[in-house]
Amino acid sequence: MQIRNAWHGPLAGDGCIQWEADGRTLRCLSVNEQARSLGFPRERWLDDERFLSCTLFAPDRELFLAGCRAAARGARIQERCRARSADGRTRWTELVLEHECIGRTRCLRGRMMKPPQGGSVAQGVFPFIVAHFDRELRHLYVNRRIEEVTGLPVSSFIGRTNEELGMPPRLVRHWHEELRRVFQREEGRWFEFEFPLRDECGSKEPALFLAHLEPVFGSRGHVLSVRCETYRHRASRRPRPFARASPPPAVHQRLTGCALLARLHGSLGSATSGEDVLRALRQCVGSGLGDWCDVDLLENGVLRRTATFRVPDLEHPGESPTPMARRVALTGVPERLSGPSEQVAATLAPDETRLPELRHAGLLDCMAVPVRLGGRILGVLTFATREPTVRFDPDTQALAESVAGFVAWALEADRLRHEEHASRTRAMEAQRFLADSSAALASSLEPEQTFQVLVRLCVPGLASMAVLLGSPEEGPPGVLSMAHAEPELEPLIARAFQHFHASPAHPLHDVLRTGLPRIILATDEPGFWTGHEDPEWCHVRQRLALRSVMLVPISSRQRVTHVLVLGSSEWVYTQDDRTFAREFATHAATALDNARLYHEAREAVALRDEFLGIAGHELRTPLTALKLGLQNLSRQAESLGERERMAKWLTNCQRQGERLGRLVNDLLDVGRLSSGSLALVCQEMDLQALVEEVVGRLRPELARAGCRVVLALESPLTGYWDRSRLDQVLTNLLSNAAKYGKGRPIEIRASALPGDRVCVSVRDEGIGITPEDQARIFGRFERAVSERHYGGLGLGLWISQRFVLQLGGHISVRSEPGKGATFTVELPRRVMAAERGDCRGQSSSWPGQQKAEAAEALALMEGESIFRTILTALWEGIVVQDSEGGIVTANASAELILGLPMDQLTGRTSMDPRWRAMHEDGSDFPGEQHPAMVALRTGRPVRNVIMGIHRPDGSRVWLLVNAQPLQRHGEAAPYMVVSSFFDLTGQKKLA
Repeated sequence: MQIRNAWHGPLAGDGCIQWEADGRTLRCLSVNEQARSLGFPRERWLDDERFLSCTLFAPDRELFLAGCRAAARGARIQERCRARSADGRTRWTELVLEHECIGRTRCLRGRMMKPPQGGSVAQGVFPFIVAHFDRELRHLYVNRRIEEVTGLPVSSFIGRTNEELGMPPRLVRHWHEELRRVFQREEGRWFEFEFPLRDECGSKEPALFLAHLEPVFGSRGHVLSVRCETYRHRASRRPRPFARASPPPAVHQRLTGCALLARLHGSLGSATSGEDVLRALRQCVGSGLGDWCDVDLLENGVLRRTATFRVPDLEHPGESPTPMARRVALTGVPERLSGPSEQVAATLAPDETRLPELRHAGLLDCMAVPVRLGGRILGVLTFATREPTVRFDPDTQALAESVAGFVAWALEADRLRHEEHASRTRAMEAQRFLADSSAALASSLEPEQTFQVLVRLCVPGLASMAVLLGSPEEGPPGVLSMAHAEPELEPLIARAFQHFHASPAHPLHDVLRTGLPRIILATDEPGFWTGHEDPEWCHVRQRLALRSVMLVPISSRQRVTHVLVLGSSEWVYTQDDRTFAREFATHAATALDNARLYHEAREAVALRDEFLGIAGHELRTPLTALKLGLQNLSRQAESLGERERMAKWLTNCQRQGERLGRLVNDLLDVGRLSSGSLALVCQEMDLQALVEEVVGRLRPELARAGCRVVLALESPLTGYWDRSRLDQVLTNLLSNAAKYGKGRPIEIRASALPGDRVCVSVRDEGIGITPEDQARIFGRFERAVSERHYGGLGLGLWISQRFVLQLGGHISVRSEPGKGATFTVELPRRVMAAERGDCRGQSSSWPGQQKAEAAEALALMEGESIFRTILTALWEGIVVQDSEGGIVTANASAELILGLPMDQLTGRTSMDPRWRAMHEDGSDFPGEQHPAMVALRTGRPVRNVIMGIHRPDGSRVWLLVNAQPLQRHGEAAPYMVVSSFFDLTGQKKLA
């Protein structure tokens, strides 16, 4: 440890005794030469560990130790105390204690000087009482003057609060409120309080004190303690019988100014608007700063009259700033003028018409001070007085400058509050706009409709005119869509853009090359508007009268694919508009990409269906020829007497041909079902007869599989159905039973159900189906077993389910591994919408129907890989819930945003407490208020609800949720709800 033997501070030569001591042990580490005046040798200072506390400051040891403890916490202590010299005499000294760090050692720096005479210091009035408080509002330090006021010794204050000392409860509440306010706001405060004092006669009389609280900050910027300086103000109620001499005029003026600043500081601290600031400033009129005050503030570089205060009020206080105020606003230097009245009136008169009125006012003095914040002038305060007892001197001018500093701080705080509120409002409006635009852009995947929605969103919120230009790989950009605030101008714009040609120097080429937005002002770049001399284009420019244009690139796949042209005739675009336009372009690019992918997917699906149709018809032609050839060969073999020898081979070839024909028909049905072109041909029929017919036709196949068929059919079971499609359903179920239950019996039951419905079930005793596979076997190209051991395309159950759904019914399965499976088909006897080919919406309710329809909807979206790509590319999360609120399915984005895989999402409801949902203000978000539950309960869509949830990993995510209920024709209650949401967490942090 390095110890300095001499004082090297800035006050080393001012005649004071200065020393440094260890902050923990109070052992003296260094002392200057002036310490010899006390008579102690230098070695005594440095060698004796208890020299300071037990020898030097022994007369006031407790006061000295309390001051050291307070200084060690970061406070600056200045106190009068008694010190002992080597000859045993006691002398009064002014002790200053400060905290300092030398290397890793915490030190106390002390300075002892002769106390000032007369109770005042050079800077102003010396405080009557000095105290320090910690964060628990306990006394860290008090000076000895506290004993004169309270009659309690100094030692009783250390470590105790005012309440523990038995102070009056009202005074304790007042002090504690002010101290807590300083700790919370981290800024100084002035306030007044009354406390009874004993006079010369021994009686107690309330006296008024003025206290100043100042926070003491630590090295990390936190408030460690509060220093309180208390000044004796005046008697509270009436003068004492034997009053002492009044304080000097300078001291009285300073105390009056301090009281004025204390009241002004308190009023400005609670001000929440510019009107509150002016209302607080009105206190200065008639309180030491004259009876005349003008407030002139700078607005866009122009000094304007904001407020005037007169005592008494004038009829016409004037609307123009005074010449003195204009000079001060220009130079930033305060001005003060003392009489005569004629000269003051001439200085304050803005013109000749106001001069007589000001002469009549009889003003004696005037001054103007700038309202300055740092190096920036916000305005000017002009004061004037007509009272002979209130004249303006340098001290009054200093007080006016302090008032102007307070006003500057309050005005700046008000400006920052307005800017913060405006910024927060703009951020929320931007979030709402982006959310609404995302929902609008996601409402359709048709490219042309997406183009139109995109430009309509920009008008009139972002622009007066919006034009979307395509950017092909080669050739000039073409107009895809446009919109204007005045729809009658849109045909004119369309005709004009047909003649628009961007020259090589046009800014549009820079946007296409760099991918950065570009703002173009009509006055800055006239070449943008006069790139050619086409009269149609010139006429459009004159009609539009645009002040500013912004070119916003929309990028996809590493290149600019579109350019959005925004034009405004009302405002000029700024950099903030440019930043927001880039964010909007990102959302627009996602929507355009989705529309492009959807368009490409539709084209690919159409091409696939066309290929399947052509391939099916092409395969049918050789199959027909093959069947005819086999039949001809069979007849010839019979005529030649070789029927028995060739029967086995002919039968096998015919069976394989029929199997190939069924596979071709399945492929054709897939194409028809996907494109929605499959029409039902319903007729009156008997279900019992159809079952027997199918069993008879498949009897050879069942015999080869070794399956005995048991029929339990009610008769008659008539209804209005499509015979061929129902035949195909029964054929698929019976073929699967023979395939997976080979060698075991098959039971077929058909019966009538209540509610004019019928039921057909096919039960086998085969290998069975696991519960995990039962949920997916009705999907396209899905199997519960390996295709290596069992043939087929995996389309039979999917086609059967689609046919049954179109007939208004449903199909289900019950099975256990190793115990066979039972497939049940329930149908209404009559399909009401058969003539329209849309039967699904007219089905009656059955248990689990919502989940089956949700699975069907998901199969339509995710049946093909291209649709999976589209669904994954969507940045919005999508969740499908049944009528009870349980989640049926969700897309990959929902799993990513919610932080849960599909198996944990399935079955969970919006009312599950594990979500721990909350409102924006932090309050709980009840499950019954979730948009999905509200949509299910009311049957109406719910839009733009902001809520927060907690993920399983503990992180919190903010969501903007939309819910759309799904209803059947003729039914009021929704059978399903689709919720979409996207992550707002990033935007919340920026606002």
